[in-house]
Amino acid sequence: PFTHRMFKAAQVLQCKPRSDKECAKRILAAWWRNDGRRADSAAEMLQEVKAMKKIGWEVGTKTYSAVMHELGRRKRPKQAEQVHWTMVENGLKPTPYSFATLLHAFVIGGRSDRVPYIWSKMELAGVTPNKSCYLALLKATSLTSDQAAGTEIHQEMLDNGIEMTDDLYSALASCSSSVSTAEEILANIKPVTEAVPLTLLLVCARLRDVQYGERVFQRYVSSFGTASLYLYLARVYYNAGDYTTALHICFKRYEGAPSRGMYEFALHCHLAARTRPQKWDVLLDAALYEYPKYAPFWELGIKLYSQAGDTVSVHRLADTFASSGVRATPSLLSLIGELAV
Repeated sequence: PFTHRMFKAAQVLQCKPRSDKECAKRILAAWWRNDGRRADSAAEMLQEVKAMKKIGWEVGTKTYSAVMHELGRRKRPKQAEQVHWTMVENGLKPTPYSFATLLHAFVIGGRSDRVPYIWSKMELAGVTPNKSCYLALLKATSLTSDQAAGTEIHQEMLDNGIEMTDDLYSALASCSSSVSTAEEILANIKPVTEAVPLTLLLVCARLRDVQYGERVFQRYVSSFGTASLYLYLARVYYNAGDYTTALHICFKRYEGAPSRGMYEFALHCHLAARTRPQKWDVLLDAALYEYPKYAPFWELGIKLYSQAGDTVSVHRLADTFASSGVRATPSLLSLIGELAV
């Protein structure tokens, strides 16, 4: 791996020990290098950390947090938690930053149900939550539409002297049980940013309120006519079960080039609507042509052909993926394994 080559060079050159902050930056930079193999599991990442310690570099909570951040970004929260407890076993005291990184890993990884448990462990360790910890807690709460819980968290933040910022207001508004309540909270964001309409559309999508979603869109489209605004409006229709209008918004009303998010959203629409291959095969080809290294497109393609009963195309796509050199996600590996059986 690239990082091991770097560590070998450091030993030869006898370079000075690096600080914890520098280690965190270097380990992330090394994993993101295009010419190096990316570590793909907690075990591999911890091997890189071990190599850093071996050559005398200062490895602390920032380095372990960098590992947890990367695992969270790859939607592997359980592995991030494993790294956290490894850090504790190695005698390092958790910090608000390390707990915030772990909390966000579970939110991003779709395991918000685990957030209260991690929060209790943080309190048990005597760690005072920071702004980022509360942001993760609010994001987890927003998925349950628990406005009372959001209000309680907001009051606790104020009692602990946490300054409310735009991202906290957006997360708090996402917990609202009505769009009007969300608007009242978002009125605190000045000047108005794109986060305001996106948060409102997120609430509309959760409530399946198409009419309010259209009003929000029309109010802000002249100021924030980005691909994200159109995509969030399309999600309102998707949640309401109107897949045709959702697709129309992405590829007709939006006049720019489709983003990766739009391609992925459109394929999900076709999967949910169980449409015929003639409706989406060109779209799938375009998505794979534009983003051949994006594994979720291959997974969606296999699912679509499988749903359509086209076993020949399913195996053709799986074989093409196998020879593409693209790193598979756990869900894609599981899907291909099922096909092999």
